[in-house]
Formats: sequence, structure tokens, C-alpha cells
Amino acid sequence: MKVFRRGSSCSPLFGGISCDLQLSKGAGARSTSVHLVVDQQVTTLPPELFEADFTLELTLAYLPVVEIPSALGAMVQLQKLQIVRLSEVTRVPAEIGALGKLEWLDINGTQIRSLPDEIGNLAELKTLSLRNNKLVSLPDSIGELAKLQSLSVQQNRLGGLPESIAVLKTLRRLDVSDNLLEGVPKGVWDLEALESLNLEGNALDGGLAGLERLAELRVLNLSHTGLKALPNEVLALDALEVLLLDGNQLVELPPQLARLEKLTVVSVRENQLHGVPVELCTRKGLEMRVDGNGQLKAEQLAACQSVESTQGSIQ
Repeated sequence: MKVFRRGSSCSPLFGGISCDLQLSKGAGARSTSVHLVVDQQVTTLPPELFEADFTLELTLAYLPVVEIPSALGAMVQLQKLQIVRLSEVTRVPAEIGALGKLEWLDINGTQIRSLPDEIGNLAELKTLSLRNNKLVSLPDSIGELAKLQSLSVQQNRLGGLPESIAVLKTLRRLDVSDNLLEGVPKGVWDLEALESLNLEGNALDGGLAGLERLAELRVLNLSHTGLKALPNEVLALDALEVLLLDGNQLVELPPQLARLEKLTVVSVRENQLHGVPVELCTRKGLEMRVDGNGQLKAEQLAACQSVESTQGSIQ
């Protein structure tokens, strides 16, 4: 096993890879984080890296490697793993399931199309971020992540989510923006603890029946989803604070929206609004963002207290 010293560089140890070793503050000599950064000369990760079984954090960033070795599974103390812009990597080894203490996993900017079923073995995982990959599906074993609080699959190629997502009762944040969803998977409406839901950039042709069941929802992003009218289910979200509706085809907003007492931001930029209901204009504590609505005239908004002061695109 390699011996690391406080503040040392791991370049002499790992065949010249540019990286840094840092001992976690106050955690003792067996708590180490390893951060590997770009080295254009390295295409294979050295096995010695994964012999550090006491490492708590590992970051692999901007490396031109083509494979994540199965030896990763030996780092059984790992709590945080970040794999960033390994643009040649096409798979995650099944051995990742051996990282039973992992709490935070971020994989973004790779070519991976799927995850191994063993991902469901990460019993301590709280944050799973899978942004900007090539994912076409998620395994059913996602439903076994009983402690998961945040799931982001932004900018992938997902046409749906596994039904097992419905059992993630601790999930508070779900971001499925910029995928290929046609409607919202039914299991989403069973996520009773959900506080933030981002559906931006998906087609919502199937409607949002069931949305009203998300009683704890505070942030809802329905931007660029092809909406022509605000779904009635939104009006039942009493905990809602932020509503984002940019880039749709809305021509009006229902005045009942003003009854959501906790609502502080409504953004309807780049729509086709003809006006703003007086109930929304006079609602104290509400900020309306209406830039880019060509049908709106400045005189229509002159007495609208809730509209942002900057209206550069309104005539």
C-alpha cells in the first residue's frame, strides 16, 4: 500500500499523473482526498491509485482515459466520487457497487449509455448526479437507494424513468431536464418528499395529472415543454415558491395563481402573453418575469407592481 504525506503530490507515485493529495482537516492520517486533473499524456489509470483503500474522496477530471478500472471497487472507504469530462469512457464498472459508504456520486461528460445494476448497492448514497452523458435508461435498482435525496439526469437521452423511482421516499430534488421524455413517468407523483422538480426541455403532451400530489413541492420548472396553457394541477401546489415557465406558448395566466400564498417568483419569459392578470400584478411579495413576450405593451404593465423593473424586450 502506498504511504501518503500531508500536502504531497502524487505525481511521483502514479506514473506522472498530475494530481494532489490532501488530508481531510481534523480527520486523522487515514482520511485522504485524491484529486486527479488533466494530463494529456495519460490514457490508463494506474492500479496503484486504487490501492489507497482509506481514501474518502476521489476526483477524476478531464483525463483522456478510455476505461474506469474495476479496481475502483477496492476503495471501500470512499464517500465522494466525481468523474468529470472523461469523454472517452463508455461504461461504469459493476464493481462500483462495492462502495458501500459512498454518499455522493457525480458522473458527467462521459459516453456512458447505462449504469450497472450494482448501482443499487450504494446504500448510503444521498446525491446522484448523472448530467451530460448518453444515458438511454436507468436500472430498476435505482429504487434500492433508500437514502437518496437528490437525483439529476440532466442532458441525457432518457425516454422514461424506471417504475421503481416511486419508492424513493427521501428524494427531495429531481432534475430530468433536457431529455426525451414524452410526459412525466407516473412514479414521479409518488415522491411525497419532493421539493424541487425540473422538467425543462421535455415534451409534456401527456399532461401533469398527479402533480397535485406533490404537497411539499417548492420549485417547479416547466420551461421549454411546449405548454399552451398552465395545467390546473399547478394551482393545487400550496407550498410552491418558484414557478418557471419560460420558452413556452402561453397566451395567458390564470388569476387563481395569485392564491398560492408562498409563491415568490413566476417566470414566463419568451412566451406569447397578451397581458398579466391584475391579481398577479398586485400580489405583494411576488416577482413576475415577463421579458420576451412580444404582445405585451409597456403601458399594460405600468401599474403592475410585481413585474420586474427591467423590461428591455417590451414595447
